[in-house]
Amino acid sequence: MFGLFGIYSMLEGEAKKMKKNKPRWKNLDMWERLARRCKQNGASEDTVEHIREHGKQREIEKQMEY
Repeated sequence: MFGLFGIYSMLEGEAKKMKKNKPRWKNLDMWERLARRCKQNGASEDTVEHIREHGKQREIEKQMEY
Protein backbone atom coordinates (compact mmCIF):
# COMPACT_ATOMS: atom_id res chain seq x y z
CA MET A 1 0.00 0.00 0.00
CA PHE A 2 2.55 2.63 1.11
CA GLY A 3 5.62 0.84 -0.08
CA LEU A 4 8.80 0.57 1.90
CA PHE A 5 9.78 4.21 1.42
CA GLY A 6 6.38 5.49 2.57
CA ILE A 7 6.50 3.52 5.81
CA TYR A 8 10.08 4.62 6.48
CA SER A 9 9.25 8.29 5.98
CA MET A 10 6.24 7.96 8.32
CA LEU A 11 8.41 6.41 11.04
CA GLU A 12 11.08 9.06 10.52
CA GLY A 13 8.49 11.80 11.03
CA GLU A 14 7.35 10.20 14.31
CA ALA A 15 10.92 10.07 15.58
CA LYS A 16 11.41 13.76 14.85
CA LYS A 17 8.22 14.63 16.74
CA MET A 18 9.35 12.75 19.84
CA LYS A 19 12.80 14.37 19.82
CA LYS A 20 11.36 17.90 19.88
CA ASN A 21 9.81 17.36 23.33
CA LYS A 22 13.02 16.13 24.97
CA PRO A 23 15.25 18.73 26.65
CA ARG A 24 18.78 18.93 25.29
CA TRP A 25 21.62 17.77 27.52
CA LYS A 26 23.36 21.13 27.34
CA ASN A 27 20.24 22.86 28.73
CA LEU A 28 20.17 20.69 31.88
CA ASP A 29 21.91 21.53 35.13
CA MET A 30 24.86 19.49 36.37
CA TRP A 31 22.84 17.41 38.84
CA GLU A 32 20.18 16.43 36.30
CA ARG A 33 22.87 15.44 33.81
CA LEU A 34 24.56 13.31 36.46
CA ALA A 35 21.26 11.66 37.40
CA ARG A 36 20.45 10.82 33.78
CA ARG A 37 23.94 9.48 33.13
CA CYS A 38 23.70 7.25 36.20
CA LYS A 39 20.29 6.01 35.07
CA GLN A 40 21.70 5.18 31.62
CA ASN A 41 24.50 3.22 33.26
CA GLY A 42 22.14 1.13 35.37
CA ALA A 43 22.02 2.88 38.74
CA SER A 44 19.00 2.19 40.92
CA GLU A 45 16.01 4.51 40.80
CA ASP A 46 16.64 5.43 44.46
CA THR A 47 20.15 6.61 43.63
CA VAL A 48 18.94 8.66 40.68
CA GLU A 49 16.21 10.25 42.79
CA HIS A 50 18.73 11.02 45.56
CA ILE A 51 20.96 12.85 43.08
CA ARG A 52 18.02 14.87 41.77
CA GLU A 53 16.91 15.82 45.28
CA HIS A 54 20.46 16.85 46.19
CA GLY A 55 20.57 19.05 43.10
CA LYS A 56 17.28 20.71 44.04
CA GLN A 57 18.57 21.34 47.56
CA ARG A 58 21.78 22.90 46.22
CA GLU A 59 19.74 25.15 43.91
CA ILE A 60 17.67 26.37 46.88
CA GLU A 61 20.86 27.04 48.87
CA LYS A 62 22.35 28.95 45.96
CA GLN A 63 19.23 31.16 45.66
CA MET A 64 19.33 31.93 49.40
CA GLU A 65 22.93 33.20 49.09
CA TYR A 66 21.93 35.93 46.63
